[in-house]
Amino acid sequence: MRIGLKVVFAFGTLLASLLVVVFISLVITSDLQKKSHAIMHDDFPQMKAAWTIKDQASTIAKSLRNYVLTRSNEVREEEMSRINAALEGAASTLAELDASTTDPAALLLLADVKQDGAAYVAYANRVLQLAREGKEDEATTQLIDVGRDLQSGMFDKLDKMIALTTYSMEQASRDTDAMYDDQMGGYLLFVILFLIIGTVVSVLFSRSVSRKLIQVSSVMDRFASQGDDLSLRLSIASGDEIGMVARSFNTMADNLRASREQEREWLRQTEESAWHHKNLSHIQQIIQSSDSSEELARRFMQEIAPMLGVVCAVFYVAAEEEGDSVRFLLAGTYAVPDEEKTKLKAAYTAGDGPIGEVIGSGRRMTIGSVDARHIRFSTSLSLLPQSQVIIEPLRNDTKVEAVLELVVQEPFSPVQERLLEQAGLLAALTLNKLNSQLRIARLLKEAQLQAEELLQYSEELHVQQEELAQINAELEEQTASLQQSESQLLMNQQELEEANAELESRAKQLIAASAYKSEFLANMSHELRTPLNSMLILTKLLTENREGNMSGKQIEYAQTVYSSSNDLLALINQILDLARVESGKMQVTIDLIETRELEEFVKRNFAAVAQQKGLEFTVVIAADVPDVFHGDLLRLRQMIHNLLSNAFKFTERGKIVLSIQCVDHEDGGRALKIAVSDTGIGIPVEKLDIIFNAFAQADGTTSRKYGGTGLGLSICRELAHLLGGEIAVASTEHVGSVFTLLLPIDRWGEKAEPADQPDHVVPERAEPQYVLEESPDQWQYSFAGQTVLIVDDDIRNVFALSSRLESYGIHVLYADNGEKGIAMLTKHTNINLVLMDVMMPGMDGYEATRRIRTMARFDDIPVIMVSAKAMQEDRDHGLLVGASDYLTKPIDVNKLLALLKIWLNKDSR
Repeated sequence: MRIGLKVVFAFGTLLASLLVVVFISLVITSDLQKKSHAIMHDDFPQMKAAWTIKDQASTIAKSLRNYVLTRSNEVREEEMSRINAALEGAASTLAELDASTTDPAALLLLADVKQDGAAYVAYANRVLQLAREGKEDEATTQLIDVGRDLQSGMFDKLDKMIALTTYSMEQASRDTDAMYDDQMGGYLLFVILFLIIGTVVSVLFSRSVSRKLIQVSSVMDRFASQGDDLSLRLSIASGDEIGMVARSFNTMADNLRASREQEREWLRQTEESAWHHKNLSHIQQIIQSSDSSEELARRFMQEIAPMLGVVCAVFYVAAEEEGDSVRFLLAGTYAVPDEEKTKLKAAYTAGDGPIGEVIGSGRRMTIGSVDARHIRFSTSLSLLPQSQVIIEPLRNDTKVEAVLELVVQEPFSPVQERLLEQAGLLAALTLNKLNSQLRIARLLKEAQLQAEELLQYSEELHVQQEELAQINAELEEQTASLQQSESQLLMNQQELEEANAELESRAKQLIAASAYKSEFLANMSHELRTPLNSMLILTKLLTENREGNMSGKQIEYAQTVYSSSNDLLALINQILDLARVESGKMQVTIDLIETRELEEFVKRNFAAVAQQKGLEFTVVIAADVPDVFHGDLLRLRQMIHNLLSNAFKFTERGKIVLSIQCVDHEDGGRALKIAVSDTGIGIPVEKLDIIFNAFAQADGTTSRKYGGTGLGLSICRELAHLLGGEIAVASTEHVGSVFTLLLPIDRWGEKAEPADQPDHVVPERAEPQYVLEESPDQWQYSFAGQTVLIVDDDIRNVFALSSRLESYGIHVLYADNGEKGIAMLTKHTNINLVLMDVMMPGMDGYEATRRIRTMARFDDIPVIMVSAKAMQEDRDHGLLVGASDYLTKPIDVNKLLALLKIWLNKDSR
């Protein structure tokens, strides 16, 4: 055979061998690519879609919580946008998953997921509807009780689908490896056979071709024997058939390696996600079963520290407000040695060191990779060499609820950071819930106490409220009639006279309504003074401790109640004084006033107060002030007392001066100028115009330092106007104040009436000042054998008076209305005196007293009328119907005993 033919045959044989090898390689590569394509385009998209649905469900759950917990409309709109986007994304992903799934088992799980998804969407809409209706508690219950179960059930089915897909991918990978091993065995045998032929040809024709084939064979042998090492590649870059085989082999190896790497990455993500959800679920169960912030802190750190590789940790919880800032108190520690616990700071506020910065900013702070001895600022925990301190804020959408300080040796991985962030959110929400429960419990207790206090007054005020409601309805009808009359007046001028008459009638009705207001104030006075009467008498009796069976602390309690009751009585008197002045019923009594007596009154009432507070108190009376002048002593004392009381209340250090002098009045006469100056807190300029308004104060906030009703200065202004004078104030904040009272004295000296109050100067019946000089035993001797009849429908008042009177040896009888009182008086001939209440059901005290005076047997029996109504006209009415004397509630026991001594002593009458 000629050499040419041999060459042709050799090269033809070599060419045929190469073509067969290439064909087999392409077949193997095609099969592997099909398997890889099945994994990449079937199994992997299903797993990815399942993870996507889980992430979107988690987004919906988080946004639902944020929507329910926040009250901000702006935040709610943002969360609603996230919910809608997640719902749309989940629906789209679910549709794609439905279209790409062919496995029967996966289709069954997918049907369950679609059913759970529909239930979850219905649940989400229900929670949103409850939140929009303001039913946050019901929405929170749905989040905790329903949402968790629905989400858990749906996640279980998605996890099963992921597991099924993972299993399918693993099975496909194993099938690929098995196919590869099987095909590669035959392939290698075939390749070896043709390599032998090729070797003979290559020896004959080309050593270079031989080297290439040897290289291909070597790499393929190693690839076949080391199936797990996918890094082997052929480095032949020629354009011949051997180069094509090399490139095909390299492509096959690259595809296998990419498939293996994707598989490992999917497995790693699956394991991390399972670890994250398992630990987060466990932490959620732990913290939600905690009953207090301390227990939550302890259990939270015990659980999360091992998961994150924490060396030691401390936990600070938001507790109470301190001014405008919130204090974070130490609630628990983890792995901190006992000798180091005493060094921990007990509390932090915003801006206080690194922890305070985290409190203020709400963002995580990491301090690390430095030696502890080089730290020039302090945290709660010292740093270990080459360690990190992580300060994590536990916050909900609105505020930081707690701060967790952790010491770690290694930085957190992304899954650990995600676990810390989401577990911190759960802890913050639970802390917020615990704090809310505590606040609700406290408020409920306060509300219960207030309800108990108000309950005793509600029944007594019910009748007055119904009367006022009826009056209000009548006034509304009258107002409507006025409006109708005005319209008719505009439409028809001829009805002017009739409209005017209607308006005059309505004006009279409005005047009557004002009278109803005064009557209401009088009734209110009665309703408030009646229980106060019992409280004052009984607590006074308790403070005396006559049986000697009370401890010092109990006596102190009784004295406190007695003092508080007197303060309440003073407040009622102030309100009534203001009502008298405003309604034009305040009466003045013009008499001679001794300047010396006025000075003694001031020193007697305020010298001890000045000494107790360590203040300098001076009374300066100018030489031109007359020794005696005309005026209303009672009203003058009241105004000076109010001004000095304010000065002492608002002055902590320095001095208070009362100065009295005579000045020229603008009408040409003389006036008394009384000035009260202090070195107190002063009054801001913007508040000077309102301090004389009723119930107004310079500091009207709920956190004000100084108490009071704001009536004292208003009463002073009205009384000054009533007496024809005026009151003014000059003040500098933080320096002091000067209140100046200017009262004309020449006109009063001439017995003239105030120009603007001509009807108010009416002599007022002066009440006698009763001074007890006898000891309790002498009182008992004075009253021994006496019998007093109490006519009163209030059993509390009867009990209080009976207890007091019986302690002095007086025998007490009782009747609960006027008719029974008269019957009791007729039946018992030994009654020496009657205490007659005014307001009683059936026959009231006025009518009963009038009837008693018509009976000859009782025309001279002492009848002391007792009433909670403190108006002068009420007293005058009582004396007019035949009362011997008149006492107002709450009863001053000393005054009552003095009256009893007067009226039970025949010689004195």
